[in-house]
Amino acid sequence: MKIICFIFASIFSTAAFGLSAIEKAVSDAGIQQTDTLEAKIDKALWLLNEKRYFYPEKPIGKLPPPLDIPYQLDSMRTPEQILEQKVGGSCGSSALAFAAILKASGVASKDIQIVNSVVNKDLTIICPKAGLPRVQNPQSGAPGHVFVAIRFPSNTWKIINSIDGSRNYERADWYAPDEVQKRMKVEAIAIPRSAFKSLPTSTYGSGLTVFQSWSPEEILLHTYEQRYDLIASGNLKDSPAICRFTTPKNPPPLPPPTQ
Repeated sequence: MKIICFIFASIFSTAAFGLSAIEKAVSDAGIQQTDTLEAKIDKALWLLNEKRYFYPEKPIGKLPPPLDIPYQLDSMRTPEQILEQKVGGSCGSSALAFAAILKASGVASKDIQIVNSVVNKDLTIICPKAGLPRVQNPQSGAPGHVFVAIRFPSNTWKIINSIDGSRNYERADWYAPDEVQKRMKVEAIAIPRSAFKSLPTSTYGSGLTVFQSWSPEEILLHTYEQRYDLIASGNLKDSPAICRFTTPKNPPPLPPPTQ
């Protein structure tokens, strides 16, 4: 069953003695260093989604700050904490855990990107016009989705929906990280619909726009309120955050394969 990005619950767990939580996840997935990239992806998605590795079996009481706000289960924890605590979380937690498992299994960090996106109709509320400060106190929950982009041996990049199971996960051609950063300075980049076509149209029907793409080492822990600044400017340095772009009226088709 699909898991929408902002649905959360919780349960505590501990990592095995002598192994980090990430290393234990690699072991539990049955991943070998000699596996192909495709095999590593399949096994990681099988563990996270089909085996529901860090999803809760039953709800627990309200968690202490900062995890008392559901969004911050995804944005205020490291992959090690996510895989050790097994306390709820959704698409952001899944993406971070997926990327960490791949990295620990031998995939180079430079070949992995965490891609954060926001729903277009909410981007319009937060950033109605490029070049101006973002709206203060926007009447928007800023829903979105987090993907993982991976470079394959053919030197092509694919963007993957990491909340899918291993048998039929959604993916699409994607840009190299340098190209993403260059384009985001001047234009909105749409997530290809083939990468999220099974997500509910009631939430995602207006499309998704990228607001940041990070390597595993660049991930910036942030609060729910700081999310608005990240959506607007891509960082937390600017105050007020200046909008880089407005919502695309006609999302472009799939990007061409990376050369």
